[in-house]
Amino acid sequence: MSLHSINKLSMVLCFAFLAGCGSQVSLKTPSSFTPKQVRLYSWEDKCGLQSYFDSKPKPNAMLFEVGYGNAMRGGKMQELGSTTYRIRDPRQRSMFKQILRRYYRTVPEIAHNASFTVTVNYYRYCGKARMTTGSAVRLDAGGRTATLAYHPCVGEYLLNGDLYLTRRNHVDTVVASKMNRRK
Repeated sequence: MSLHSINKLSMVLCFAFLAGCGSQVSLKTPSSFTPKQVRLYSWEDKCGLQSYFDSKPKPNAMLFEVGYGNAMRGGKMQELGSTTYRIRDPRQRSMFKQILRRYYRTVPEIAHNASFTVTVNYYRYCGKARMTTGSAVRLDAGGRTATLAYHPCVGEYLLNGDLYLTRRNHVDTVVASKMNRRK
């Protein structure tokens, strides 16, 4: 199963998954993202998440993941599915709301609850997970639901703490190398 097929299939799953959901929250600046643009969002830290992951005790631990939904394997190194996170820690809630304020027109009331869940569709290729490009995000709390338009920073926050650790190690290595050349 190719990456393109995975993206198409995930879109179908996304529409089935989100049928009948509550309010839809749109982006401040509507746009579509190519897979290359999404990768650049994490590598260039366009989401501003590096300092958040640098300060976490275990940057690559997904401390608030509740479980996987539907997961399908398309080969030895490909997986497609949905996963749900429970966000209840004040620091996690604060960071998630910062992302919402930065990229969405409004912050859904649900995000102000002491605890809520966020469900996203993802694909995993060669061990790296990404939110499926173009898929919506579902927030649930107390029987209420809100749907958010796709933005890569939501996926970066939920799925890619380990990539930010790798990015930090690379940046530190490059800086140290440059410092050694100057001596």
